[in-house]
Amino acid sequence: MCWQQPLSWDQRLEAHSDREIEAAFASLVETQTNALLVGSDVFFNNRIEQVVALAARHAIPTMYAFREFVAAGGLMGYGTSVIENYRQVGLYTGRILARRSAGHAGDED
Repeated sequence: MCWQQPLSWDQRLEAHSDREIEAAFASLVETQTNALLVGSDVFFNNRIEQVVALAARHAIPTMYAFREFVAAGGLMGYGTSVIENYRQVGLYTGRILARRSAGHAGDED
């Protein structure tokens, strides 16, 4: 039987460019990080393939906020689809606008 220390969330990495993403993964390797959680962020959502590829290349088990990361080859996700979220927003917005144009101003479901 093997005893392990409890997981701690003591490291937060930020990136604002492709180069900073590369540097962040390099620092994860240096610190021998056991796992990574990529949260919901527009910057990372626009770089799905890069983030998934780096996690695989460095063998860092990674959990993602959206299904699209898993579809691109990521290990696991815990959220919904970004595309589906935007589709739902569009449907609700359409309903609100249709009600307003029909004279039901202020009637929002």
